[in-house]
Amino acid sequence: MLKVKKQSPTVRVETGAAIFEWDLNRGAQLTRADVKGHGVSHSLFVAEVPAPNLRLETSNGVVAVADSAVDVTFGREDEECFVFEAKSRLGDLFNVEQKFEVFREGVVFCEFNIVLDEGKAVELRAASMSFPFDVLSTKRVRVGYMSRDPYPKQDVTCIHVLAQHKLNMERTETIDAPHLLPCVGLNLGWDEARYYSNRVEAVIEDSTSIGGGMLNPTRTLAGPKDGCWEVRWSLCEKPEKLQAPFFYRNRWALALGAAKTEAGPKAEPARRNNVMAARICHVMYPYVREGNEWPWTSVPVRQTFYQDVQLAVANPELERVDEAADLGANVLILHQFWMTNGGSNGEPMADYRAYDPQWLAAFVGRAHERGMRVGFYMRGIERYCLYCDFFERFLKKDWDGLYIDWSTPFALGFCKTTALHCSAYDWFMYVRALRHRVGEGGFLIGHTAIPTFMAVGAFDALIAGEFSVMHGGLLVSPEYSASYSLLSGCGVNLISGDSPDRSVFSSGTAAAFCAGLGYSSHPFMQPNQPFREANAFIQPLWDLWAALGSAPVRVFNPAVGTRPVTTADADAIHTVVYQAADGTALALAANLSDGEVKGNVDIDLEALGLAGAPIEPVEADGTYAPAVTDSRLVLKGIPAYGFGGVVIRRTP
Repeated sequence: MLKVKKQSPTVRVETGAAIFEWDLNRGAQLTRADVKGHGVSHSLFVAEVPAPNLRLETSNGVVAVADSAVDVTFGREDEECFVFEAKSRLGDLFNVEQKFEVFREGVVFCEFNIVLDEGKAVELRAASMSFPFDVLSTKRVRVGYMSRDPYPKQDVTCIHVLAQHKLNMERTETIDAPHLLPCVGLNLGWDEARYYSNRVEAVIEDSTSIGGGMLNPTRTLAGPKDGCWEVRWSLCEKPEKLQAPFFYRNRWALALGAAKTEAGPKAEPARRNNVMAARICHVMYPYVREGNEWPWTSVPVRQTFYQDVQLAVANPELERVDEAADLGANVLILHQFWMTNGGSNGEPMADYRAYDPQWLAAFVGRAHERGMRVGFYMRGIERYCLYCDFFERFLKKDWDGLYIDWSTPFALGFCKTTALHCSAYDWFMYVRALRHRVGEGGFLIGHTAIPTFMAVGAFDALIAGEFSVMHGGLLVSPEYSASYSLLSGCGVNLISGDSPDRSVFSSGTAAAFCAGLGYSSHPFMQPNQPFREANAFIQPLWDLWAALGSAPVRVFNPAVGTRPVTTADADAIHTVVYQAADGTALALAANLSDGEVKGNVDIDLEALGLAGAPIEPVEADGTYAPAVTDSRLVLKGIPAYGFGGVVIRRTP
């Protein structure tokens, strides 16, 4: 969805997740930014305060972009994107040009430049731009940011340099950084959401100053101020004389996301999760083929301290597809072993040609015969893979998909990202190109150490947390997990595996979080291990999901504030309702606490379009079968981290 309304002096754009409005008489600055829920919207700005409104304090006084009207030129306008450009004066010394690009995913980019008039000179004393968000009274707020300072991640291969970050901060905390933080984000939970329904991020690409050869001091301040939660970028911390010829350019972005609650090719793009309730089998076979020359001399035989030696063995037998399908799997992810060279996180780069094309075609073909979708592994730092034909040779558009590791523009040293530059725009456009590759009905699953909407907002789902670090918050509590995992802006998958650093994610607790918060999981299929053993922890939930009979097209999840169709009278009880295209509904109830809980869950059958339909408990091993009284589920004693479900079908 992308609706554009041009009614001078305003330009209004609405997406499935957001509403933006610019005032052309006020420098084409944003005067309205709303995040959308289900049937509601919430304003982020107070009294049409223009933002980000670049302000310069010079020896001639203070001038701001919003002080002047603009000349506007409208460009591209279609169902995916709207573009317009604005030109104006900044005081009596500068020309300003701004190019706005608004995307259906709920993201606005603005590339701007200021040019000092020919023959002029002026002393610049300060320069700043800011977003004041009116969210201090919101029911729930969690804050986080990405830094430009390095975060070294040591493993057995080398130092991986990610970005320093801080997540899940309280709204009362402040941020003070000696550079322009590339991303400051807020998870927002309004009254209708139990936890978080929307994600807001302010992004700036370059940490460069106005003056001083772009290397003068800059600063970011964020936190409560004047009744708002403000993000302020200071682009000049040291007085500087500017002398023509002089210009400055940068690019900022404002991303407004919403929880992913729809599925299928007709789903609203800003809310689409085509792997909702997916029963995923992640095929993780060794990939290192020995050799005495590059690239094999650079490929490590293992990548983490917990990992076994990854010397390649035979490809998985075709019968392993049947093994997964017989247990209910409907998505296969093929990790990097299928490639000619799987690489090692960019050093060396991977070779995305199939190592054994005949086997790969047969394996994927068998999966398709069993009604399964297939996703190939690739890395976001190896964008040349987009030019390869492996997708077209083996996979089906609008059905299959891609699993993107290193799915972030915030990894220093990759994707042109440095301490001074973050490739946010280029990354976002790359992900949109990936979407075109897999199709509206296909899927994109991202894996990133630190979740941000700018990194994964255009994906269907993400795996938050790296294997060996930074996943400790995912199972701390339902609220903390919902924030840490970015449930407010993307579908959520949990990592899995049986190594010591991942074992908790292959537990009954992890399965309960999946049941109660609407997550999926990635149990591994590995050599010499029956998949039923790796999958045992999540099999009870798979059996419940399978009872729906077909893939869900929507989910009702109180955690993210969807239309209420369930009411639970115990705080520990978390409910999720999936609904298929034929109207059939699957209602799940999970106890996300350490003790047994008694309670009731009332289901609004009329809201589901199922008034008068019978409710049938699902009998599945390892689950709790609730009693049913009319439209009420009676939980007489659901155990700690237990869960169960019922199916509701229309009567003939």
